[in-house]
Amino acid sequence: MDDDARRTDPVSFAAAFKQFVDNVNAIAAKESTPLLERLKDYLGPEPGQAPIVAEEFESYEHPNAHVALDAVMARPGRQVELIGVAAANKRWGAITLSDLLSGTGPYGRISQGSVDWINFRLASSATRSTSRRTRTRCSRPAGR
Repeated sequence: MDDDARRTDPVSFAAAFKQFVDNVNAIAAKESTPLLERLKDYLGPEPGQAPIVAEEFESYEHPNAHVALDAVMARPGRQVELIGVAAANKRWGAITLSDLLSGTGPYGRISQGSVDWINFRLASSATRSTSRRTRTRCSRPAGR
């Protein structure tokens, strides 16, 4: 097959295009993001190798979990920073900690963004704002 035929052949084009996309993805996977660098600073140089344990709560328990986290984070000597997560279509799926540690996920590139808040109506007719799709970075004094 000559060069002109190879350029117009759909199979050859698809193979060349796939190789191009694979190369672009390989380069992008090596790039870091400010969010990933922050996670590496906090968790160590290879956070993607750390085991992850998750706990799921029903949505009606989110205010209770938020109150408990507020109590833990309010202890003396704690430094807390709430960090938002930005990703395409994040509202239609769950971004996991392993997605954050890899820098990518099923939603594409994950980066630091605004903190998202959601209001929950409580039984007392009060409203409690809780963060969602965020990660809390907390440090504690040595020995505590």
